[in-house]
Amino acid sequence: MRFEGFAGAALIAVAIRGHWTRAIITGAVILTLVSGHAALMASLGLPLVPSSVMVKSPTTAAAVSSQYGVIFGELLTSLQASLADRQGRILAIAIVALIGGAIFARDRTQARTVACVVATASSAHLLLGRWD
Repeated sequence: MRFEGFAGAALIAVAIRGHWTRAIITGAVILTLVSGHAALMASLGLPLVPSSVMVKSPTTAAAVSSQYGVIFGELLTSLQASLADRQGRILAIAIVALIGGAIFARDRTQARTVACVVATASSAHLLLGRWD
């Protein structure tokens, strides 16, 4: 899993803990910085993301090339590939267990937050990650 997945999940955790304003402001700052970087790359005639990322993720390549109709199909293909792999199936079971733990850990806010963060980042990896 990549650190970007945990960063996005951390924003969700901050919001879950009741700090909506902080989560929104931090998300807006991150979005502004990423948008600035994308604008700079576009002005230089370069791709918005490195080719190494596009090679590893057909979903990202479809998004960058504005093939929005292809993105959903790529997500399904990636999910199928993940579930066909032993490690992907184990991760899917762990995600279900984490979600179940978050549902039943009503009194334990910290445990729920950690479960939600890890489940979110793991779900992103299951949808977008590669196993080879």
